[in-house]
Amino acid sequence: MPACPRSDVVCVGEVGIYHCWSRCVRRAFLCGQDPLTGKDYEYRREWIRDFEEYVAGLFGIEVGFHAELSNHIHLVLRTRPDVVDSWSDEEVVRRWLDISHLTKSRDGLPACPAHLNARTHARSRPPLTSRAKCPTESTRHH
Repeated sequence: MPACPRSDVVCVGEVGIYHCWSRCVRRAFLCGQDPLTGKDYEYRREWIRDFEEYVAGLFGIEVGFHAELSNHIHLVLRTRPDVVDSWSDEEVVRRWLDISHLTKSRDGLPACPAHLNARTHARSRPPLTSRAKCPTESTRHH
């Protein structure tokens, strides 16, 4: 069954609660013990949870519930347009750069690339900041 376009499901500017899920294919294992090969992928569970929380925060989304199972995940997410509306243009650009580049510092934490300056981008590209505050707007016509 084909999925609905995000623009048909998400109401821009309104708080929404959504159940999202994603699964692995071709017998790939996300976390836990693979009974066929005996490999233990349990170490991934904490990394996945941390990454879910980090990325959700960049988009102004709260994770209400999460379950990381052997071959799929479930998330209950709440959009927070009230929080996003309070972000400055610089904050929007900083978050957008984090999302689009997902670079890491030497300690493994996400870091903004040194050559990209959020303040410069916020001043030079104001239309980006308004579009970036609403991720569904960029997908509305696709």
